[in-house]
Amino acid sequence: MNYKLGIILLIDICILLWQNSFLSISIYELNELSSSSLNGLFANFALSVFGTEYIRYAYIILHILSNILLYKISIKYLKNNAYLANIIFNLTPGSLASALLINPAGLIIFVSLLLTYLALNKKFYIFYGVLIACVYIDKAMISLFIACIFYAYFNRLSKLLVLSILLMFATFIIYGYDFSGKPKGYFLDSLAIMSAVFSPPLFLYFFYTIYYISFKGKKDLLYCISASAFIICLILSFRQKPEIADFLPFLLPAIPLIIANFLNSFKVHLPQFRAKHNVILFFILTSLVISFLFLIFNPFLYRFIDENEHFAKSYHLNKELAKELKSRGINEISIHSQNYKILEFYGLKPCYQNCKIVTPCEKGNININFFAKEFSFCLRNED
Repeated sequence: MNYKLGIILLIDICILLWQNSFLSISIYELNELSSSSLNGLFANFALSVFGTEYIRYAYIILHILSNILLYKISIKYLKNNAYLANIIFNLTPGSLASALLINPAGLIIFVSLLLTYLALNKKFYIFYGVLIACVYIDKAMISLFIACIFYAYFNRLSKLLVLSILLMFATFIIYGYDFSGKPKGYFLDSLAIMSAVFSPPLFLYFFYTIYYISFKGKKDLLYCISASAFIICLILSFRQKPEIADFLPFLLPAIPLIIANFLNSFKVHLPQFRAKHNVILFFILTSLVISFLFLIFNPFLYRFIDENEHFAKSYHLNKELAKELKSRGINEISIHSQNYKILEFYGLKPCYQNCKIVTPCEKGNININFFAKEFSFCLRNED
């Protein structure tokens, strides 16, 4: 493994482990744990292996494996500059979220990269096995099967074409998919959310790359995966509010294509004519770094905004609150306490008689210091 990749991954792991130290599980993630999907099974396996405190470690490991696959794929496109794809990938907000949150995104990114790697190395028998297993991941895999249909068509792979069509219909039958709706203005909303996953300047170059390859470039699997998800999402946006989370994980693997397209354009221009490219590069990197720093240091925002307006509020404080309650010898609380289900996840048991209830309040008898901001909770007897 390239030493540059090793340094990138080491820094990335340190940041992710630090983030895990203060992230609490959210109610959305608890719902995923109760899901019968492949990601639900994976999350429960992670819980049994790593426990409640470190359940996210499984997703961090998956993220590191995705990085290794991304590097091996990027060698085909970027040669000695393959590590650049890992830098950009790890700086994107979507990649950070997929590495930490208990949802299917990390699994989808990993599988997309694995299939791309297998296709590039002509290991189609393993490819077919992985593709069939994708049916059990999530309904979002419909986008992947449609991508494989186009890839098979462009490259005259008849077996893959038939298999992909069958798997697409199987996914429709198992999960169903709603294409109904009246024309509404969700198109710009979808673009805004997708740009947030990349950062706006990088998303604009993603859009340009997909457009360029659609008319002039080679339509390999990496292109088909990202282009299919992107186009399907936009088409659905004209008639309904699509579940953006079903499409976003398929866009991030396109990063090697974005970098390759930029470098090819950069190299064909003489140094004195590269000013436009330098400006584009400056805005992309600046935007990525600002977005990344904003996300990893987001707990400090509590000092400047109302806590109820914080975008990550549902992922904060519950773990610390559970520890504080247990340190006071309180192991049972009322099921009417706010976020009781999450506190139960961290070891508190339901109380049915002479119960204590805990709720947020301005001046309480439980105070938690979280990133230089004090949060108060009232612990009282339940009426």
